[in-house]
Amino acid sequence: MLDVASPDSDSFPVVAWLRRRAHFRQLPVVVYTDRSLESSEQERLRLGPTLFFTRGRMTPEECEQRIVALLAQIVRNAGENAYENCQTHPRH
Repeated sequence: MLDVASPDSDSFPVVAWLRRRAHFRQLPVVVYTDRSLESSEQERLRLGPTLFFTRGRMTPEECEQRIVALLAQIVRNAGENAYENCQTHPRH
């Protein structure tokens, strides 16, 4: 979860650092901001599945529901990928 207060915040370099490391490129990210982000700023903060929340535009319960849904999707996708790998590369 990244808290973005301004374009000069530390979140942008953190994502750039993560993006340079292959094993972090699909990391899910939740971005929490004081303001709406421009599309170019959103792209700079996106890794894997990414959610953008603006303070005051949704309740904590709504944030929680969206984060839980994101995590459920990630777990579901991981299970499907594991099943596909078993089908493609069965053990002998």
